[in-house]
Amino acid sequence: MKIYSNNANRTKNSMRNIVFGLGNQVVLSVAALVCRMVFTRVLSAEYLGINGLFTNILSVLCLAELGIGSSIIYELYGALAKEDHEAVKSLMKFYRNIYNAVGVFVLAMGTLILPVVPKIVGESPITGNIYAIYYIFLMTTACSYFFSYRSALITADQRNYICVTLNTLTIVVQDVVQIIILLTTRNFILYIICQLIFTIAYNVVIYFVSGRLYPYLREKNVKAITGERKTRMLINAKALVISKISFTLVNSTDNIIISAICGLIDTGLISNYLLLTQTMKSFVKKIFDALTASVGNLNATVETKYQESVFREINFLSFWLYSWSAVAFFIAGNDMVELLFGKEYRMGFAVISIVALNYYTEGMHDVVNIYRNTLGIFKQGQYMNLITGVLNIVFSIALGKVFGVFGILLATLISRAVSVLWYYPYTVFHYGFRISSKGYFKRYIVYLLAAGCASLLSKSVIVAINLGLFANIVIDIIVAIIVPNAFYLLVFCKTTEFKSLHRRFKRRPR
Repeated sequence: MKIYSNNANRTKNSMRNIVFGLGNQVVLSVAALVCRMVFTRVLSAEYLGINGLFTNILSVLCLAELGIGSSIIYELYGALAKEDHEAVKSLMKFYRNIYNAVGVFVLAMGTLILPVVPKIVGESPITGNIYAIYYIFLMTTACSYFFSYRSALITADQRNYICVTLNTLTIVVQDVVQIIILLTTRNFILYIICQLIFTIAYNVVIYFVSGRLYPYLREKNVKAITGERKTRMLINAKALVISKISFTLVNSTDNIIISAICGLIDTGLISNYLLLTQTMKSFVKKIFDALTASVGNLNATVETKYQESVFREINFLSFWLYSWSAVAFFIAGNDMVELLFGKEYRMGFAVISIVALNYYTEGMHDVVNIYRNTLGIFKQGQYMNLITGVLNIVFSIALGKVFGVFGILLATLISRAVSVLWYYPYTVFHYGFRISSKGYFKRYIVYLLAAGCASLLSKSVIVAINLGLFANIVIDIIVAIIVPNAFYLLVFCKTTEFKSLHRRFKRRPR
């Protein structure tokens, strides 16, 4: 049928993006872990804490972007699918102007809060000028806006493998230079200056590469965005403002609250566990990032029935990958932290359990977010996001005072569970597919129970084994590979989603 005529191209682009994404992520993850290992052996846990704290503070300032980027990328999907170069030029000019303004705003607002930075940090044994450290973080964040907008065009055009490869080369060289700096100088300020320099370098390279890929961007006769399109974009951006505020309140305040209630040391300790989950998520997310542009293209060209069937396949794939990696982290996380960073960086069973659960539930939400963005469902659910953010802060403070780090992480799970984890999927099915969401929630419960059973089965296999750290990790990895996957294969091999994915992976698009 005509509506499926681009399936082969979409699949080919998606698979190429996935292969490049995963291959490059292996290199990135090894480099990042080696760099962190050197970091923890050269500098104290307080430096890890300050790194996470300042990153979260500046994430709050990045609210200035206010969601306009997502609404522009949504418009780019349609313009690229229609090969409308004039529309692409207009959108990118508008995007550039917005992001230049955001960069200036972040720099200005970050400078204004400079005097209160020592109060936020509190007492700390960190040597060096705390103002200088903060300002380097600020410059790194602000500078990324002045050129990075062009990477959105490359990604929307299903060529994300280009950005991924360039990013990998930049980050690997950066990590090598940072390791040399740590080993030779033990200077944290030089370490973060290196990050600033390579951030600027990457964005400049992306700018010029995009100019070669899309030479029409250099043309001077760029028309202003039409009134109808601009109005639609601003309406979508306005709806995304609250979503972005909520996301920041949920994901960028935990380190601030942990630092305030528990101290910089606990902030540094939990950052190692979050590094492991972020490393795992970066692998899994590369797959779904690679699919996003193809999903956007598909949603712009086919009917809703086919959109929903593809959603079920991708959602099942998301469950398998995120739950499998969550089980692996649950049984091997503490041993990996001890091996990589030292025994003194280990945390309790309760903390690793809640980190694993947060990782799984957040990961399972990725596919829903992909469809919300590619279907243009921006307005619906905006106030639910705000509720999530407010609840997270209230629960984090209340539970953090009683249960410490565990309570703050539990608050994040609770705030999501009572709001966006159920409402966002509802909006996709109700406003996007225009069908009932009951089937989705039934599958979600089944998937959650299956993930829980796989975790318990895997843990029961290794609970009595203690053959030394390295041997334990080898056993953990073997169990994590075999037990959950065998269990899922047994339970789900006859489902429609499994069969559809199996057929899709067996094809070899030319």
